[in-house]
Amino acid sequence: MVFAMARSSHIVYRNPYGQLQTHAEQELALLEEERERLVQRTAEIDERARQLREYLKAMTPLTAKDSGQALAEVGVTNLCRQVIDSTPHWVTAQEVRTMLKGIGVDISSYTNPMSVLHSILHRVAASYRDAEGKLYFGRRDLIRPPGLPEEEQSDGKKSAKARSKRAAKRA
Repeated sequence: MVFAMARSSHIVYRNPYGQLQTHAEQELALLEEERERLVQRTAEIDERARQLREYLKAMTPLTAKDSGQALAEVGVTNLCRQVIDSTPHWVTAQEVRTMLKGIGVDISSYTNPMSVLHSILHRVAASYRDAEGKLYFGRRDLIRPPGLPEEEQSDGKKSAKARSKRAAKRA
């Protein structure tokens, strides 16, 4: 019998341990890259946490002295009166709402906050409408804007003059 010898050049031998080693080296490189990203992210988190701790430390005295509870106990009517008394000019109800918001008073929990505000302002302040019909409120001692007829200004109460004119119209 004659055996034909196969050429060994077509056969490629790969050491299975070498392949395992190559895969392990690649995975190790990936893990080291991931560790570096995590170290960087941890440093970012630590810095942000430090900033927030400083912020909270600075805010603590301000929140401890917050007069919000005291404002809530004063009531919206008294706050509106204080806003009007401290304002040297005529203001709209929207401006009063903005001023209240600026001192931390939020009236949005009312069903119709602007209606509540208008009702209060009519009780505690003088009012007038300009030529376009825009309504303004102010202290009773504020000078009436020029060109406004006397009977169009309200002092927050029905004046005798206005009542008598209305009574004459009805008659």
